[in-house]
Amino acid sequence: MIALSEPKFQENEKKYLLECLKTNWVSTSGPFVKKFENEIKKITKAKYVVACQSATSALYLSLKILGVTKNDEVLVPSITYIAPVNAICHNHANPVFMDCDEWNNLDIQKTLLFIKKNTFTKKTKLFNKRTKRQIKALIIPHLLGSAVFFDKLKKICKKNGIFIVEDAAESFGVFFKNKPFKNKHTGLLGDIGCLSFNTNKIVTSACGGALITNTKSIAKKFQYLIHQAKDDSDYFIHNDIGYNLGLSNLHAALGFAQIKNIKLFKKKKKNIFFQYKKNIKKTSFFELVEKKDYVDSNYWLIIIKTKKRFNIKKLVLYLKKNNVQSRMLWYPNHLQKPFYKYEKTDLSQSMINYKTHLCLPSSSFLTKKEIKKVCDLIIKFEKKYLLK
Repeated sequence: MIALSEPKFQENEKKYLLECLKTNWVSTSGPFVKKFENEIKKITKAKYVVACQSATSALYLSLKILGVTKNDEVLVPSITYIAPVNAICHNHANPVFMDCDEWNNLDIQKTLLFIKKNTFTKKTKLFNKRTKRQIKALIIPHLLGSAVFFDKLKKICKKNGIFIVEDAAESFGVFFKNKPFKNKHTGLLGDIGCLSFNTNKIVTSACGGALITNTKSIAKKFQYLIHQAKDDSDYFIHNDIGYNLGLSNLHAALGFAQIKNIKLFKKKKKNIFFQYKKNIKKTSFFELVEKKDYVDSNYWLIIIKTKKRFNIKKLVLYLKKNNVQSRMLWYPNHLQKPFYKYEKTDLSQSMINYKTHLCLPSSSFLTKKEIKKVCDLIIKFEKKYLLK
């Protein structure tokens, strides 16, 4: 089976993990945690980095730290992994679903239009005209190795007291090329950025995430909460309700070994993208979803889109039958059973993308032969089912 996105391990992963076992440092207090955080800091240029168990836990606590609570609203795109929407609901707030653009990222113009036409301001705070609830935050996911350029939206949010949380789970190593965000890493343009080092990401610690920010008080509060809000380690005094969400030394050791290869992984994935581009041109009804010019992408997942409407699940099953793993986009969150009741805007592009986009195998060690096999199967599928 040619997998969708698998990690590549080398000698240092084993070396550092064995070091943890030999020294008995396996807990969240081990030395590799700080080493891993420092490498993230070096790459992203974030002032503060705190490693944790997952990007999901970082998203949840980010909203909590920013004061998102019951009856508040948070703007979030429908096309994204479910984690940011869960984070909103776990904080007893209400998601309002925004549309995406043709590249699967938040549609900036539609979001600006929603704020202009569907909200009102009262004492420098923004409220939803329909529900009369305060819009407290906006979650911006940078999806599939790309990034959202949100300079205009950032100004509007700042003016109206809306916090911005960047879900950078899929965009580690992604930088902006254009001003005013030039050379900035995703996750550092808003108030908080959340990274993921899950198994399928460009850099993995098996499971794991990190909060990045340039605000000291946010990092300090996050560090405090993920370690059980402990005020006195000797006498176990806790002055807040905390969580056990720190990253273990074992996971940090794996991540520390992996992160040293981020430039190599990016280079390999970029080459894979252009190999696909070369081969996909031979198809009749498919094309690659290109990366935006303003972003230095990490090319995390390769996405194709159909020019001809058909049930794309048929292609998923066809590839699977031939030992190739592929994946549709996430099922739109506004259609998920737990989120039926929440407000949704015009989500027409979200539905188009869901029905026409497909993720192809994108592991960093994918070979030219494997890429050709995937594309040849797509050509065979076309001839069998679409060229009629």
